[in-house]
Amino acid sequence: MSPFSKDTQAKRIAYEIFLDDFTTTMDSTIDELNKEFKTLAGLTIAQGQIRLMPGIKKNIRAFIQWCRDEICMGRDPTTTPFPVVDAAKLLRRMKTHEQYVYGSKLMSQQALPQDFTNNVQWEDWCPTFENYLRTIPGRDGVPLSYIVRMNDTGILTLHEDFFEIYFNMAPHIGEAYVMDNATVLVLLSKFIVGNTKAEATLQAINIAGNGREAFNALRTHYEGKGILASDIVEAEHTIKELCYVGEKPKMNWTMFEQMLKKACAACDKHEGREVHSDAMKLRSLQGKVTAPFLQLNKTAIDTEIGKRPMLMTFTTALRIYQTAVREKFPQGTSNATDRGRYLSETRADNNRDRSRSQNNGGGNKRCDVEEITLSNGEKIWYHPSYRFSPTHLQAFINKQRERMAKERAPYRKSQGLPARRTTRQAAQIQ
Repeated sequence: MSPFSKDTQAKRIAYEIFLDDFTTTMDSTIDELNKEFKTLAGLTIAQGQIRLMPGIKKNIRAFIQWCRDEICMGRDPTTTPFPVVDAAKLLRRMKTHEQYVYGSKLMSQQALPQDFTNNVQWEDWCPTFENYLRTIPGRDGVPLSYIVRMNDTGILTLHEDFFEIYFNMAPHIGEAYVMDNATVLVLLSKFIVGNTKAEATLQAINIAGNGREAFNALRTHYEGKGILASDIVEAEHTIKELCYVGEKPKMNWTMFEQMLKKACAACDKHEGREVHSDAMKLRSLQGKVTAPFLQLNKTAIDTEIGKRPMLMTFTTALRIYQTAVREKFPQGTSNATDRGRYLSETRADNNRDRSRSQNNGGGNKRCDVEEITLSNGEKIWYHPSYRFSPTHLQAFINKQRERMAKERAPYRKSQGLPARRTTRQAAQIQ
């Protein structure tokens, strides 16, 4: 009788491949698993041969991904039965995660934020750092951004993107967390070198190996804390005071819509829930739109709001107003503003404006320009003489910014042009 006859194949696989420990699935690779399958299949019957059909092998791989999910979300795999019916989805998730880990180096290079210097605003830099952490897998493959999330404890969420589930539920305890926390501190410390305020803030507390505490200290310093946090105070002020009276240089419809959406999103993020329902936002929007040329649209929307059932939504109302504004002002308000600014520019600036027009596709393109790809995937033409819009500058990666700063001064000198004023040059580069 075979010494293995008392154990089922499932039990033998559990202790021979996984050592009867769910955590071994965190480091199991498919290549190792296939070798172990091959070894078991090559044994004699007396030695305890195990031959598995392709379907069983796929289920085991799906089981590995399920165990990883449970552990990454801080749950105990022993308390939940393995959902065999989800095997196909789990296998696809495993492949997606492998691609994420494989491409993380390239993604992190593309998402590399600029240094957080004394001249950089926290509200501009913080999202880029969080996005950068999202591209880096931690010890167990969870994006490092979970270290700096707002809530300490995991929040159960349902999301199509399982990385978002990891982000919201990954526990802030355990070996993986300790290692990831230390990694975040190293990265954060690298980016704040030379920022006297940020360095002083961290020196005042004990942050040994604690990237989360360091990040929260900076967040509290620059944003405030609790209900006095600057972002929530500003958001509440925006929701209360913002209004649209017509197309103005300092407040056109696009700016109005973006500010309103951003304020509502800030409140939701701060509270961890939807603070303003769609109906609340719709009623608020109606009170904020006071431009005379939109009164007919406003009346029509009010009529729809009064119907039961009400089919009008906040998004639909925004679209109606946006369409009306574009019909009234097809060119927007930027042209008049730009003309006023450029009338005071020197001839050299006018030449750069023409270069910018060529850069955007008009006129005859220079023969020495180069096509570059921005961090958002957009391709544009580059030359040291070109001026770029704030949107394009924001999408430049660090190497492109450094190159522009390095090449502009020599180019102007070669053309016999005076050096640009430092403040304006900084505004273009930052």
